[in-house]
Amino acid sequence: MKRLILWCVIAFTSMAAIGQPHLQPKNYEEFAKLLSVQDSQKSLSSRTLSILSGRIPETTLERYINWHNIAMETTALDHTPVEAGSGDDPRRFAQQLGPHRASYAMAIVHVAMFEAVNAIHQTHQSYVGLPPVNGLNNSVVATDRAIAQATRDTLISLYRYQEPRINALFTQDVARMPKPPAVPQAELDAGAKVGSDAAKAILVKRAGDGADHMEPIYGVDYTPKPCGGAPCPEAWSPDPISNLTVALGAKWATVRPFVMTSAEQFRPAQYPKLDSPHYLAAFNEVKQYGADGTTSATDRRDFQTFEGLFWAYDGTPALCAPPRLYNKMALDFALSRKSFMTISDYAAYMARINVAMADAGISAWEAKYFYQLWRPVTGIRNAQGGTTADPSWTPLGAPATNGRGPNFTPPFPSYPSGHAVFGGAVLQVMREEFKGDFPFTLISDEYNGQNYGVGDAQPRPSLPQSFVSFSHAEYANGRSRIWLGIHWQFDADAGIAQGNRVGSFVVANSFKKLP
Repeated sequence: MKRLILWCVIAFTSMAAIGQPHLQPKNYEEFAKLLSVQDSQKSLSSRTLSILSGRIPETTLERYINWHNIAMETTALDHTPVEAGSGDDPRRFAQQLGPHRASYAMAIVHVAMFEAVNAIHQTHQSYVGLPPVNGLNNSVVATDRAIAQATRDTLISLYRYQEPRINALFTQDVARMPKPPAVPQAELDAGAKVGSDAAKAILVKRAGDGADHMEPIYGVDYTPKPCGGAPCPEAWSPDPISNLTVALGAKWATVRPFVMTSAEQFRPAQYPKLDSPHYLAAFNEVKQYGADGTTSATDRRDFQTFEGLFWAYDGTPALCAPPRLYNKMALDFALSRKSFMTISDYAAYMARINVAMADAGISAWEAKYFYQLWRPVTGIRNAQGGTTADPSWTPLGAPATNGRGPNFTPPFPSYPSGHAVFGGAVLQVMREEFKGDFPFTLISDEYNGQNYGVGDAQPRPSLPQSFVSFSHAEYANGRSRIWLGIHWQFDADAGIAQGNRVGSFVVANSFKKLP
């Protein structure tokens, strides 16, 4: 027993560190400047405080969705620098900054939510080995209380500087639940314990998993692997436009996967040689269609610009990174199909989606820093092989939505595309879950009528986009990065295939329904 208590103390000390910002001071200031909120968006932080306002959830599914949305807004706020003059705002942004850390955090939260539901309903294999709780008979009030507790506890562990906000939302939700004598106090108490146990179980399982490290600085504690004693000609280097010096995710290959057997399990094959026709075609395409249209001429059409922005979610204020968009896509589609009959099925599905993304992030970032390929902004300015250099070529760039900008190239290597790996993993889970390749419509927060491009006086309009199939969305998601000038097409092609393999592996090896 003493050993168990000591292990739990060590585990929770480790997870408390996970809730600290992982940017070194220099990089923290660089991101704070790049992502500083526009004057037109000074209400961004307050937006997220009203999630639970409105009608009281009438079903357990509605409560689950509320807490899912709270988690999504928590990661969005984590990518939103504290506004000047905000006074009593206790936040520090960047506790789980970037696609790799955001997907990791959301996986932990959704596993806890699943385990809280599953311990009561006992319909699926437990991921963490949490024993079933007998005698609750699928109690609605116990399940509701368990979901709230599990989500609250994991969020606070991961985002400790948002604790006052999370606790306020938790207190509000618990106050809205039925009370004795309408429901037994014992069921409320049991639900609270189940939720707490579910959160503890996944936090203990992830303790010491390699995620608790500072992100390295290029040229200080990260240098590209050499080719014959010197950096390879095509080795990745920081974006010369934003001048972000962080090598974001350079150590992420050391993080223990959630389901995969190793970080390199699904590493793609080598990118095309710089003197190959394949590379030349990709080079010429992004040079022609990915330029900003101001400093560098472009043939990109309006619908291509729209597609590039629609999928962006490049770690910017109020939007977060792409895992937040893919969460929306996955849950909205499930709800539109009305395919699941129980809260257990929804919880297992969303756990699968988020664990697939967490492993996709580990897989993608392992490959990125194994190959260390340059981005188009440096590849075109310093062209090699049979390509022609343009020393001033400027991409449209990842949009610094709601920030002051400039638009930028993400601060990690190009191959494979993280967007493509994440999207490939999620859409493969959806294919296998729904047993088909279905049409759907998606509203991106980049175009939901509320968020602003750099320097825009008005928000971008609300423009839903429809896709004829999951495969169509998968392709458009990968292709969008070429229109922004921040990826090569072979990044997308390899990334989709890699993500598909990750998604299939997660479905085959986790959260299985009991006979």
